[in-house]
Amino acid sequence: MKYLLFVFIFIPALLQSQSLIEQYLDSITTQKEAEDYLKTVNTKQHKIISFNKIKHKTRIAEELFNLPKGGKKSYSGENTKTYYKVLEKRQVLHYRVSVIAFNSEELSLQNIEQLRQKIITMYNSGYRFKVLAKLYSMEHTSRTGGDLGWLTDGDMPADFEQAVFRTTKPKGSIFTLDLPNANTYYVVLKTHVDTYIDVIDVLKLTELIH
Repeated sequence: MKYLLFVFIFIPALLQSQSLIEQYLDSITTQKEAEDYLKTVNTKQHKIISFNKIKHKTRIAEELFNLPKGGKKSYSGENTKTYYKVLEKRQVLHYRVSVIAFNSEELSLQNIEQLRQKIITMYNSGYRFKVLAKLYSMEHTSRTGGDLGWLTDGDMPADFEQAVFRTTKPKGSIFTLDLPNANTYYVVLKTHVDTYIDVIDVLKLTELIH
């Protein structure tokens, strides 16, 4: 009898809770409204996330890209239910380069310049850039052969983007870049043509299921 009473009380309450979340998602029409809501809650379970069509290849990302703006999707886990709503669909210009970095706090500027010219000469004579990056780069990106992946505005320091992104340098260009304020000096290889990539901004809400 107590179990039946629990079922009759708890299940409707749960359904009502889920319905309220879905109603809230329906009421959001802009990213600003979503941001305002997130300011009122103190939980990492709710957030706005961006999916990049080239970078994100998960089943969830693929299904969300197939939704129109304003479309919703929910997924149930063992103890949670997660709701997604597509807030914005856009195309964003991205660039992609590989780098070999030197730290002027560990090497003199003279040694850095000698190494950079040596690397450019080796590359032009047939050495693969990824091999040179693993041999010489002083950054963690040496593990990926210097590849930074697809980047867009704001992903890197402004001075870096000014020299690398906002230029007309063609694919295949190799050049040096100095960022003395960061004590970092680069050899940069532009590996891809600047490309517009589909991006979606999604509101993610997660609730616990008891």
